[in-house]
Amino acid sequence: MPELTVLEIRSNQAIGIQWSPDVVVWSADGLLSVGEVLSQEPVDVLLLHAGCVEAETLLKMTPLPVVLCAEDLSASAVIALFRQGVRNVVPPTEAEAACLAFQNMDLDPLDALLSDEGSWLLHADLIEREKLATLGELATGMAHSINNPGAWVVTNLNEMQISVTELKALLQAALSLAKEYAPADRVAELASHAKAAYYPQNLVDMHDMIAESLEGMRRIRDIVGDLKGFQRADEDEWMPTHVGKALSTAVEMARSQMIVPVHIEVTLTDTPPVNASPGRLAQALLNILLNAIQAYGRQPGEECQVRVSCLTVSGSVCVRVEDQGVGIPEDQLSRVFDPFFTLHEKKGQSGLGLAIARDIVHRHGGEIQVQSQQGQGTQVEVQLPVPAEFRQEPKPQAEDNSSLDLPRILLVDDEPPMTRAIRRVLKGLGEITVAHTAQEALEQIESRPPHLVICDLHLPDRSGMALFREVSQKTPELGGAFLFLTGGAKDKEGELFLEKYRDRVVEKPFESPALRARVAALLK
Repeated sequence: MPELTVLEIRSNQAIGIQWSPDVVVWSADGLLSVGEVLSQEPVDVLLLHAGCVEAETLLKMTPLPVVLCAEDLSASAVIALFRQGVRNVVPPTEAEAACLAFQNMDLDPLDALLSDEGSWLLHADLIEREKLATLGELATGMAHSINNPGAWVVTNLNEMQISVTELKALLQAALSLAKEYAPADRVAELASHAKAAYYPQNLVDMHDMIAESLEGMRRIRDIVGDLKGFQRADEDEWMPTHVGKALSTAVEMARSQMIVPVHIEVTLTDTPPVNASPGRLAQALLNILLNAIQAYGRQPGEECQVRVSCLTVSGSVCVRVEDQGVGIPEDQLSRVFDPFFTLHEKKGQSGLGLAIARDIVHRHGGEIQVQSQQGQGTQVEVQLPVPAEFRQEPKPQAEDNSSLDLPRILLVDDEPPMTRAIRRVLKGLGEITVAHTAQEALEQIESRPPHLVICDLHLPDRSGMALFREVSQKTPELGGAFLFLTGGAKDKEGELFLEKYRDRVVEKPFESPALRARVAALLK
C-alpha cells in the first residue's frame, strides 16, 4: 500500500518534481480534470503549482489539504493563500516533504501549519523584511533631504563656536587694557554697557547655545539613523540598545500609520541598555502598538488611548502596552501568538504582528505575555534581560535655579536643551524652575505655586492637556496661568485643545523676542 497519494495540478509554470517510488502521483491541468480524478481515485494531498487553477476556487471543491509549489511569491500573495486555506507554500525541492506532513491528517489549516514552526517563521520573516525594505527606501530619501541642509548648518555652527571663543578672548583683552589705561569715567561707562549686555554671561550662553544646537543636529541625524535601522534589521546588528529609544521610534511610526484618532500616552523612565538588534526590537514594539490601536476598530471614541510605559523591573527592562479596546475572548487568548490568527480580518490585517513580535523577543532572550478580558481591553508586556555590565547607569542631576523677589515661572518640558534655551530667552524676567514630567510639575505646584506655567503639550508621563485639567480642578486660579509650547498636535484631541486655547499657545520653533514679550506681558 503506498504511503502517499498526491494529485499534482500543473501549469505552464510547473517545475518538475522528483517523487519517491512509493508516492502515487495523479496529474490534472484544470478544474474539470481535477474533479474527474477526485471522483475516481483516493487522494491524500493536492499539490498546486503556481499559475494554474485559482486556489480559492479549488478549496471550495474539496476539504483535502492543498500545498502550493512555487519558487518565489510576494508576501501579500503568501498571506492571501494562507487566508484561503492553503496549508503550505514551498519550493519544488520541499514539495514531497510538505505533502507527507499532511498525509491522512484532519487538522485545521492553522494547526497543520503550526506543526512546522519553521514554515510560518519563513513567511513571517519574508513579510517583515518587505516592510522594512519599504521603510528603508523612505528613510534613504529622507536622509538625503535632511542631511544636505544639515551639513551646512553643522559646519556654520562649528565655525560660530570658534568665532565666539575668539571674540570672547578679544573682548576680555580689550576690557583689561581699558581698565588699565582708560579714564575712570570711560571704564565706568564700559562696565555699564557690559552689564546691560549681560557680559560675559551672554558669551558663555552663546557658546552653550551653539553646543546645544550641534547636539540637536546630532539628534536629527540619529533619528534618520533610527529609521534606516529598520532597513538594516534583517542584518541582525546587535549592539547596546536603549529600549526607550526603540520604543519612541516605534510610537512615532505607529502614529504615522494610524487611520483612526487614538491617543498614545507614553511614560519613559531611565533604563539600562540591553543587547539587541535596534531595528528588530523596534519592529516588534511597532507590531504590538499597531495591534493595540486596531483593538478600537475604525471608529473609536474620543477618549480612546493606548498607554505605553518602559521601566526596569527585577533586572529586566519591561515594556507595557495597554488598551481598553474590544479585548480577546477567553477561549481564543491562547491563540494570540499563532501566525495568521487575527480578530480583525475585515480590516485586512495579516495576523502576523504578535507572532513576529514574539519571535523577535525570544531571539533577544526575553519574554512576552498577554492579559486580556473581552470588552475590557488588553495588556501586552515584554521583558528583556539586562546584561550584568549594563546594570549601572548614572542618573541626570536635577537643575537648580534659586532666586528671590521675582515672579515664579515653572517651565515644563522633557527636553533639557529646550528648557535651557528657554531659560536663556527669559533671563531676568523671573525665578525659573524646571520640571521634566507632569508629575514633577504637580509636586512643584503643590509645594510652591508659580505665577506662570509654561508647558509643552507632549510630556513623557501624561499630556500637557491632562496636566492643565488636573491643575485647573485642584487650583482654579492657576488655570489661567498656563502658556503652552507645541510643535503641533499629533492627534484629534490635541487639535481640538489647541483650537480652544489658541490664545495661550506658542508654536515651535518660536522667535525669542516674541516669546520674551509674551511672557513679560503675562507676568504684569
